[in-house]
Parts: sequence; C-alpha cells; structure tokens
Amino acid sequence: GCAGINFFKPIFSNLTRGLYVVNSQGLNYTFWHLTAGNCTHIVDCEAGGNVFVFGGNAYTCGGTGADDYPFRFQALGTSVSGNIIDGLRFEQNTKRILQAKGTGFVHLRGITEAQSDQNVTMFDIRGPSVKIESSYLITNDSTNPTFQIQNHTGNQRAKLEINNCWLNASSW
Repeated sequence: GCAGINFFKPIFSNLTRGLYVVNSQGLNYTFWHLTAGNCTHIVDCEAGGNVFVFGGNAYTCGGTGADDYPFRFQALGTSVSGNIIDGLRFEQNTKRILQAKGTGFVHLRGITEAQSDQNVTMFDIRGPSVKIESSYLITNDSTNPTFQIQNHTGNQRAKLEINNCWLNASSW
C-alpha cells in the first residue's frame, strides 16, 4: 500500500520491471527525469497507479511479447484515473509505448518517439481515455496498426484524442 513516492533522476537498467504496483492503494508515483534502458516494463501497474513522469529518456525498452509495453496500466479506474507522461523521449529499439486497460485516462504530452521500423503496435488501448498532444511519433509499419483501440469489459468505450502531433509515416 505504498503511496506518494517521488523519484528524482532514477535510472532503471536491465530490468523486467522498474516500478511494479500490485496493490490498488499503491498510488501517486512521480518520476523527475527518468532514465530507463533495457527494461521490459518501466512502469507495470496491475493495480494502483496515478503515475506521473516528467522528462527523461527510454531506450531498448519493451519486448516481443503481447504485453511487453514500457508503460503498462492494467486496472485503471476512478481511484487511479490520472496518469501523465510528459517530455519523455523513446529511442534505440524501444518499439512500443503504452498498454492501458480500464476506465481511467492516460495523458501523453511532449513525447518524442525516435525509433523507426517498429513492426509492432505502439499503443494498445482497451477502455480508458488516452490523449496524446504536442508529440512526435514515427509510424513506419504498414502491417501493424500504430493504435489498437478496443472497448473494455462492460462496454467501457475506449477514447483516443490526438492534438498537435507529428505522425511521420513513410509507409502510409
């Protein structure tokens, strides 16, 4: 039941999970200038959440499995509804970005994705609202959708809002 933790300039390296939350009362994690390298999941919330990331860099994160996303929120709801990723740069073999399930929201702002040839779905959205703004994404894969959007259990409608983003696609 940990809550209210600030991480200043954390470095996650060579890990399956940087932050792993399994308790629904595990709330309010704030990262200031996060660096993550060679991590399957930077943040993996099976429960809990309210994660805030302000600045940083992620390289060679994610994986080849269906659920291997650097940011993975599995049970977004009313008490864990707000998750913000702001000013994070994804590069060097980080092919995926976000998997989110539930009824809350994730807001990505000012992210830069600098990895081409993903050959995977970058965003797997199952129920929550996801807003992406003022960001740059490279989407070079004609065989896998950049965004996979599905309703959540109980017909919670998934929502995706994209504002002021550059989608650089050589294969569209």
